[in-house]
Amino acid sequence: MRSGIHFTLSAITTVSCLLASCSSHEKPVATKRMTNTLGMSFVSVPLEGRDLWVSKHETRVKEYAAFARETKRPVVKPDFRQTGSHPAVNVNWGDAQAFCEWLSRREKRAYRLPTDR
Repeated sequence: MRSGIHFTLSAITTVSCLLASCSSHEKPVATKRMTNTLGMSFVSVPLEGRDLWVSKHETRVKEYAAFARETKRPVVKPDFRQTGSHPAVNVNWGDAQAFCEWLSRREKRAYRLPTDR
């Protein structure tokens, strides 16, 4: 049942959908928090006996810009105004994978795209 369950982790649709399948008595509770060196905030959600660390926000323009600068990756500017706190756009799956790999090397911690597994 989805009624009565509200998520603040709406940034990652795949994870939101995964969590939305929980019944109200199984509703996950974020208990731990972490911020990486780029300022990205994560919460830990207990899932099947493990902690699933989920970003509280989409990857933002300022975080993706750091990746693009360091890797000399081109950034396709949208045709609308954005600030550093807006979600990064014009990013394909390969770009997102490359961002996660770069972030993993930078932080010395494994980052990956969310999946339903």
